[in-house]
Amino acid sequence: MSNIRRDILSELLKEFDLPQVSILLGPRQVGKTFLLKELVKAAKKRQLRSSYYNLELPGDNLKFNQDMAGVYKMLTANTDVIFIDEFHYYPNISKLFKAIYDSNQKIKIFASGSSSIEIHKHLKESLAGRRLITRINPLTLTEHAQKNKIKNPAKILNEYLVFGGLPGLVHADSKENKIRLLNELLETYIQKDIKSLLKEENIRAFNNLLYLLAERQGSLISIHSLANEIGLTSRTVEKYLT
Repeated sequence: MSNIRRDILSELLKEFDLPQVSILLGPRQVGKTFLLKELVKAAKKRQLRSSYYNLELPGDNLKFNQDMAGVYKMLTANTDVIFIDEFHYYPNISKLFKAIYDSNQKIKIFASGSSSIEIHKHLKESLAGRRLITRINPLTLTEHAQKNKIKNPAKILNEYLVFGGLPGLVHADSKENKIRLLNELLETYIQKDIKSLLKEENIRAFNNLLYLLAERQGSLISIHSLANEIGLTSRTVEKYLT
């Protein structure tokens, strides 16, 4: 299976020479981990000492199960570049990034994480002037066309419009598998990301809103009419849309 070269990679490679903390933000399955590992390869080619952690993996997460001073010492020992995938699993990690940046040890940090509202706020407050945020989007139509070496991307426009540009879908070998992957992704969003944002609120109502919006994409919608159909207040629907 051939990899698709992401256009954004060339911009990220330039950040090796910049002191700020480089942060890749984006939704699930959009290719953040892939890009981070490409940057790891680039660090090796530059003969830079590097360390890589994926905080979604129990083993790596366990290494961070100590006080911040201990984590700081672990990360900054004998290294030039630190790579942290799914950084949002470590509470207040922006304070750790700030401490490393302010230490003047010339250690570069690349980190990737979810693009949730809470994370954006946290990074903005704690790392002002010390961060470079890159928002990772799904594949462009041209990137999508790389999979089958299609010279004219317009030939796959219909497929792209129906299924979107998530990298995992490009490698799915049938329409049924694409639909299954999208359903699994949707379920993960609802049960993990959305649920954490809505706390104890009405997940079922949010789910109904999601499907109503999907049915009416491209059309004008009324918050008041959506609220009546779902059985929520207009204020709640407006918050869910945000």
